[in-house]
Amino acid sequence: MNTLLGLSIHHIQEFSIELEKKDGCFNPGDLVSGRIVVKARQNIELEQVTVLLYGSAKPKGRVRTADSSTSNTELIYIHKILRLLSSSQNLNSNVEEYLAFEESLPLEIPTSVESKSASILYLIKAQLVFKTEENETKTVTAIRGITIVEPFDLNILPPRYFEPPTYHLAKKFGLFSCTGGSIKLTFTICRLAFVCGENISIEGRIENKTDRRVDKVAAVLQQVIMVMSEDESSEANILDVSDIHEDNLALFVDEGSSIKIERNFPIPPLPPSTFVPNPPELLENRPLIEMPSKKRMSFSSSRLSIVSASNKLALFPTRNARFLKVLYQLSVKVKTGGVEVMEINVPLIIGTLPYDYMLPKMHSKDKCKEKEEINASLKSPIYKQNRKDRPVSLCSSNEIYLCSRTQLNFVNKYPFYPNLPTSSKQSQKLNKLATAIKVETNLINGLRRGRKENDEEESLSSETTVQLPNVPIED
Repeated sequence: MNTLLGLSIHHIQEFSIELEKKDGCFNPGDLVSGRIVVKARQNIELEQVTVLLYGSAKPKGRVRTADSSTSNTELIYIHKILRLLSSSQNLNSNVEEYLAFEESLPLEIPTSVESKSASILYLIKAQLVFKTEENETKTVTAIRGITIVEPFDLNILPPRYFEPPTYHLAKKFGLFSCTGGSIKLTFTICRLAFVCGENISIEGRIENKTDRRVDKVAAVLQQVIMVMSEDESSEANILDVSDIHEDNLALFVDEGSSIKIERNFPIPPLPPSTFVPNPPELLENRPLIEMPSKKRMSFSSSRLSIVSASNKLALFPTRNARFLKVLYQLSVKVKTGGVEVMEINVPLIIGTLPYDYMLPKMHSKDKCKEKEEINASLKSPIYKQNRKDRPVSLCSSNEIYLCSRTQLNFVNKYPFYPNLPTSSKQSQKLNKLATAIKVETNLINGLRRGRKENDEEESLSSETTVQLPNVPIED
């Protein structure tokens, strides 16, 4: 428990937030609805119940403001307070009180993101102010995080993002190719736009025409978080590159050997790529994603951070500006002699709605309805956490909660498609396991509710007094 443990034992049995959407994942503009559950161990007087819907973005570090000072600034996207009681009311012991609430989210709010350099976090906080039988005023808090995901339909992208591009890399050794030889890598990616749960299929060949051994050819899916300054072209932008997943395409290619590459690369649950409606890149023959350059690089064991020389974000962006951008790239590397001799970064796009041409096709007109039903079920995602994401603590040291600190940790969930024809086998297995766990959990909760109702009925029947009619008994 948090501070003042005796409060939860002596006065309040339950104070929690329940949402209609159990996964707690929403799109901008959605209606957030739920209820506050209050249950007391003693008779209390409810004086005030408030619900705060809050969302903000902030860098994790010091920020240089307009007057050249530094502070931990945050950009607030939503700050809405709902008051659920018009006047105080009494609550008897062991009686549950439900207080409903609902509020629409703004349309212009960004996706929830947690990175090393910045955070966009949304939460719902409820506070109960009550009086005890001893006429003492107490306050207890409940809090839970929610995930906001901006929709990104892959069907609005140009066809070139769904055509398999081919890449060629070559590295020569020695003064002449006839003396030192060369290493050649050719590979093709099935396409450049995906949704989470799908496979990235890579096919190609590595040719080693040198007198040295190629240690490995590796592919790394990388997430690029670009924290923007007020001027998006400023050199003060911060760029975080983290490795999401790495897989070996080929290992130990001996001299004079050639190895064929065939590999499927699963995409875990991730926030979608940042997309601005109707960008000029869609109308021109230019890449939708362009990585910044001319930045100083600093390396760590798990992630690469590209930052400005000052390592501070200059002039926090305005409310209407995009605080950060989420980009992705597939980095393919060739290593020999313990040194990376070739590398190419291929920009990728991760959306939230799959490309229609990846869905099953039925040529018969009579089966159009059946096709729509099948595709509708396939296009319904589940929301999952990324196993590598670190939980964010929502609790505060000066507030009282009716749960442990570990239950106040929050991890975002993102849309995940395990049942598409292009989904990875790992995604399908995880979906079956999650479904089995969900069914088992619902069964256990149903049994517990039934047992609780039976206990309440038995308690009620044992305490009921029957008033008999005052009629004399005849002999």
